[in-house]
Amino acid sequence: MQKYYSILIACSISIMALLFILLPQHTLYASVRGLQTWFDIVFPSLLPFFIMSELLMMYGIVQAIGILSEPIMRPFFRVPGAGSFAFVVGMASGYPLGAKITASLREKNYINQIEAERLLTFSNAASPLFLFGVIAISFFQDKYIGILLALSHYTSNIFVGLCMKFYYANKPDTQKVEQQSNISVRALRALHKTRILDKRAFGEKLGDAVQSSIQTLLIIGGFIILFSVITHLLHTIYFFEKVMEPFVPTSLKPVVTPFFTGLFEITTGTELIASLHSVPTIIKLCAVSFILGFHSLSIQAQVASVISKTDIRFSPYFFGRLLQSIFSVLITYCCYQVFFSTKIKEVTSTEVANIPNTSYYVVHFFQQYGFYITSFTLCIYLIIKYRRLT
Repeated sequence: MQKYYSILIACSISIMALLFILLPQHTLYASVRGLQTWFDIVFPSLLPFFIMSELLMMYGIVQAIGILSEPIMRPFFRVPGAGSFAFVVGMASGYPLGAKITASLREKNYINQIEAERLLTFSNAASPLFLFGVIAISFFQDKYIGILLALSHYTSNIFVGLCMKFYYANKPDTQKVEQQSNISVRALRALHKTRILDKRAFGEKLGDAVQSSIQTLLIIGGFIILFSVITHLLHTIYFFEKVMEPFVPTSLKPVVTPFFTGLFEITTGTELIASLHSVPTIIKLCAVSFILGFHSLSIQAQVASVISKTDIRFSPYFFGRLLQSIFSVLITYCCYQVFFSTKIKEVTSTEVANIPNTSYYVVHFFQQYGFYITSFTLCIYLIIKYRRLT
C-alpha cells in the first residue's frame, strides 16, 4: 500500500511540474495572485494574533487560563484547561493559529500526544472576519448568510470536540491540577512561576515572538501561493469538469467545479459558489459549509507543516475535518429551513445588500494598507535576524 501511495505522489508532482513548464503564464498569474492575498490580507491580519499568543505563553497567562478553564475543558473535551486558549484564539483569529498554539502546548509538554490530537481537531476554525466580511458580505452580499454559516461552523466544531473526547478513551490523561487551594490563587501562582522560570528580558521575548511568528507566516505564504497555482492550473485544463462532472446529477453539475476548487483553496471556491446565480441558495450554503468544515487542502497542508516538529499525528485532524463537514451541512440545512429561509434572499444579481457591516470595513482596511504593514514588519524581521547573526 505504501508503495502505491509513493508512486501516486511521485506521479502527481511530476504532472504538476510539467504543467508549470507548459503553462508558464498561468503559473505566474496564479503565483502573483496568491502572493498578493498573503501579502495584503493574510500576513497583516494574522501576525498580531501570532505574536500575542507567543507572548501570552511566555508570560504564563496561558497556564493561568488553563487552570481557570480546567473544570470545563477536562470533562467536556478530555483536554487540559490550557487547551481552552488554543480553542478560543483559534476560532477568533482563524486557521491555522489554533494548530500553531496546539503544537506549542505540546512542545512545552502542557498536554500529551493524545490530548494534542484531540485538541487539534477542534481548535482550528474560520475567523468571524472571514465568515462575515469576506463570504457573507463580499461574496453573498447578505449578512444573514454570515450568521447561518457562523452558527453551523462553530457549532459543528464544538460537536467534533465532544466526539473526539472518546478518541483513545482508554489512554491516561495528563495529571489533573491539584485542588488544594482556591482556583484563582493557583492560577496566579502558575503565572508567577512561569514568569520567574523564564529569565529572558522583555525585549528578547518580543524579538523571539516576532521571529517565530514571521517564520510560520512565511511557510503559510508558501502554501497559499502553491495551492493558488495548483487550483488555477486545474481550472485551466478543465480537470474538474472532465473528471468529476460525469458522476454527479445534472442539476448539481454547475456546483462541481467551484466545490472541488474550494476543497483545494477556500477563498476561490466559495467565491465561485456564491457567483452561481442559477443554483438554489440552500445548495450553495451546504457546499460552502462543507468546504469550511473540511478546511481545504491548502489549510490542511499548513496544519501538517505546523505540527511536523511534534509527535502529533495528522490522521485524527483529517478525520475531524470529515466529521465537521458532515455536521456543518446538516446544521446548515436544518437551520436554513427552520430559521433563515424567509430572511436570506435568493441572489440573482450582483446587487449589494444595503447592510452596514464592520467586517467589510476591516477587510477593506487590509486591502488598502496591508501592503505597507507587511513591508514594515518584514523589514523589522530582517533587522532582528541581522542583529542576532552579527
